[in-house]
Amino acid sequence: MMTGSLQNFIAERGYADSFLYFGSKKTREVFARIEFVDNRATDNYQFRLTHAAGDILIFTEETLSYHLNTNPKSYTLQLNPAVRESDLLEYVKRPDENLKDKQTASVILKLLRNCKVFHFHDTSMNARVRGQGYIEDNHYLNSDGGNLAAFLFRLKENPETFPYYMKFVRYIQKVMPQFGDFDLAPSERNKNYIALNWRDKNSSQYLFGPHQISDGSLRFMCLATLLLQPQSLLQRNYIG
Repeated sequence: MMTGSLQNFIAERGYADSFLYFGSKKTREVFARIEFVDNRATDNYQFRLTHAAGDILIFTEETLSYHLNTNPKSYTLQLNPAVRESDLLEYVKRPDENLKDKQTASVILKLLRNCKVFHFHDTSMNARVRGQGYIEDNHYLNSDGGNLAAFLFRLKENPETFPYYMKFVRYIQKVMPQFGDFDLAPSERNKNYIALNWRDKNSSQYLFGPHQISDGSLRFMCLATLLLQPQSLLQRNYIG
């Protein structure tokens, strides 16, 4: 949406009817609200997409708001409705708009563009997270969780982040009672690669591989790592 290619995205994936619950006869619109909160203020972005002729979705509502924590009133800005693409993209470029409005729009646009979307749905046997990963790919958790082993290895080996690693282990044990700990080490065949190996808490002599983790447990491992990682490693605003 924040690149001006919403209509292309919809068309490539079966048009608007495919995005609406039981189709456009049952569901006519999609509504969403995103809130960005820090110690100083709260920024909100909300929009409504409505089914229209040609099996497309158009913006029938797009609202921005900005609320300082020290001010009881919010500053609200309504953008132009009935457009195919987000009016926010054009609003920040218009020279004749109110300066305060443009500042609010620019801040929210930047926040939205800085969002990083994570999808941990691919847990098939061919998924990257189940294979051997490059051990130096560990600066941030990738959007598909494919570098989970390398990222966890980095946290485990660093004394400053080791407590976070142990927190991950404790949370995983709550949903996977047989889980003891990860067995993270560079591959014997190639020291540049690492796999998400683990051991059972009742039988540490047997080494399990990533192919022996259920889909649900693997998704939880990725999600727990994303949400419980150190604040210093948070790269962007995250949407899962």
